[in-house]
Amino acid sequence: MRKIDPARVERAARIYGSNQEASRALGIAPGSFSRLCRLYDIETPHARQRRRRSDCHRRHLLGQRAGAEFADSEFSGPFRLAASGWAGDR
Repeated sequence: MRKIDPARVERAARIYGSNQEASRALGIAPGSFSRLCRLYDIETPHARQRRRRSDCHRRHLLGQRAGAEFADSEFSGPFRLAASGWAGDR
């Protein structure tokens, strides 16, 4: 059995949008690609998609809650102006 360089696995995981495409590029089975990613601690394209979807969902939920709290504020976020300077200075 030939060994696959971790740099090649990482590059395929970064470039391709799915585990299937990345595994085809390396010439291995999708399960083997996922196993190598776990072995080398590399985020798979599938895990990247799930993380991004989760982050967007979380941001959306936080934005709805924060929107009600800062509805009267012209600026919201870490760089909004406060009476004593930047809000980030506190």
